Amino acid sequence: VSNYVVDTESATWEHFLMHSSLTERSEIRGVHKARVPVKCLGLHDEKHGDKAEKVVAAWAERPPIFTFAGVFLPLLLGATLTTLLLFDPKSITGEEVHFPGMPKSGLGRMLSAVAVGVAASGGTIAVRAIKMLVNG
Repeated sequence: VSNYVVDTESATWEHFLMHSSLTERSEIRGVHKARVPVKCLGLHDEKHGDKAEKVVAAWAERPPIFTFAGVFLPLLLGATLTTLLLFDPKSITGEEVHFPGMPKSGLGRMLSAVAVGVAASGGTIAVRAIKMLVNG
């Protein structure tokens, strides 16, 4: 509840959002500090000094990047696609899936199926991680 920083510099939301963020990393891994822009919130009052409203608590909650469901479900998707392509290769597109450069044999079909599964799993996990990092 006391893991916050009071920002008295930013007078407008535009200035605050251009030069700062609502959260910042703290010394503890996985825990973020909240940044409270008191002037933007109307809490900073120069005339009243000590009698002005004070921030007594603030916190930031951010979900973890890799949760069980966030990793397990993409892996399940990749395994399902791989299994489907291995045992019924014409079920998705109507023809067998072969990546360019792969032999047109059972080995090529198997390697292509594994590549599709790995790409689906890894791509889903990567997109989720990038989205969480960019959006905070």
